[in-house]
Amino acid sequence: MKKLLSQLLGESAIYGISSMISRFISIFLVPIYTKLLLPDDYGKLSLVNSTFYFVTALAVFAMDSASARWYYDTEELNEKKSIFSSWFWFQFFTSLILCIVIILSSTLFSRIILKEPNQQLLFIIPAVGLISSILPTMISNWLRYQRKAIHTVIFTICNVLLNIGLNILFVVYLKMNVKGILYALLISNSIASIYVLIILKDWIRFSYFSKQKLEEMLRYAMPLVPTAFAFWILNSSSTFLINYFHNKTEVGLFQIGSMVASAVGMVVGAFQMSWGPFAFSIIEKPQSKNVFSFVLTAYSALMCTVALGIALFAKEILILFTNAKYYDAYIVAGILAFNTIIYGYAYIAVIGSNIKKDNKPLAISIFLAAIITTIIYFFLVPKFGKEGAALSTFLGYIIVPIYLFYRSQKHWYIPFNFGLSIFIFSLAIGTFIFSIHLNENIISSNIIFKKLGLYIFYVSLVLSIIILKYPTVKKYLPKYLSR
Repeated sequence: MKKLLSQLLGESAIYGISSMISRFISIFLVPIYTKLLLPDDYGKLSLVNSTFYFVTALAVFAMDSASARWYYDTEELNEKKSIFSSWFWFQFFTSLILCIVIILSSTLFSRIILKEPNQQLLFIIPAVGLISSILPTMISNWLRYQRKAIHTVIFTICNVLLNIGLNILFVVYLKMNVKGILYALLISNSIASIYVLIILKDWIRFSYFSKQKLEEMLRYAMPLVPTAFAFWILNSSSTFLINYFHNKTEVGLFQIGSMVASAVGMVVGAFQMSWGPFAFSIIEKPQSKNVFSFVLTAYSALMCTVALGIALFAKEILILFTNAKYYDAYIVAGILAFNTIIYGYAYIAVIGSNIKKDNKPLAISIFLAAIITTIIYFFLVPKFGKEGAALSTFLGYIIVPIYLFYRSQKHWYIPFNFGLSIFIFSLAIGTFIFSIHLNENIISSNIIFKKLGLYIFYVSLVLSIIILKYPTVKKYLPKYLSR
């Protein structure tokens, strides 16, 4: 078990280093962007991105998830190639069709979504980007399925660096504003696609395309497509409601808050990238259930600590990296920091259903969450704006892991210690709520109280683990603490 846990930790660390470097570079650009872009500009960018999250979900059609499940069902190389070839050609043609439709309708999109009839390029550029992003996405999956973590990291960092460099060129020097950000992503993905094509050219040949394989994968993916749209409601639809009830400036502040919270996402993302391949690869091992149980507790302890750190010091982060126009985004950042770690819980919870190749629990949980979130949106967003949107998303998202754990335990029981994880999560949330009520005008004393709150949380965390005597932690924690 220790060897398996070390393997998961090692791969997560590698992916985490990649995310940290990428995020650090992105954060480095925040002071530049906030100086050159107004919250209204960030609002436009957020609305365009939210639109294309929906379009991308339609183009991908959950084939990335289907490829992951089918890849581990065979050891035959040609079968694996057939999986990737079928996925590529399906997504290529769907993306091409969507690209043409959006370009022809760009004026309509600009008028309805941005309420400005002359912003067609903000939709045309990412429409072309639907095609340029296919291969960079596929190579990331291909490398992860083969457990090539270092190669994945190198590719990701190089692509990010290229994107950042182009952002500086277009936004800072050429003063192209939001268009510059979109052009940078399009060009960086296009260049990356050339590199990927060299590597995957033998994997995406049309000769490996299989209609039968595609139909099988589509049947598996079909229940996930509505789920992807429900995810869009959870993650992106709030920007349209904020814009409808308020304005693009409020949307921009929500976007900045989300960007700060995404620092938690880089840690959660590292776990998610390594968790799927790792979990499927050890399912048949006798100690797998004990490993999964330990991972839930370890995830709770680590991620709640990270989320609380970002939530407590969100305002100080904004003061450090932005200007006074963006400071009001700190509560949004705190709420979304905790929201970010919830989906990691869902990744752990769904393992039982995935083993049975049953996607219905995931689909149901997302739909329930989307419905609840949408209802809460209409109560909170009109009155509380961006904070109401963040809170609505958080409350809706909690439904996902709760339902998934309930259903997956029926498929494949795992002895999770739910009580300990709930206590850790609640303690972190309580500490954040307390920090909100501190006097905003006394920054120095606030920092002291926040550091004290983080320290008290950490001590309480360690004591709770020891007192509850969780068997797996009791067995392995002394070995890690003695290192």
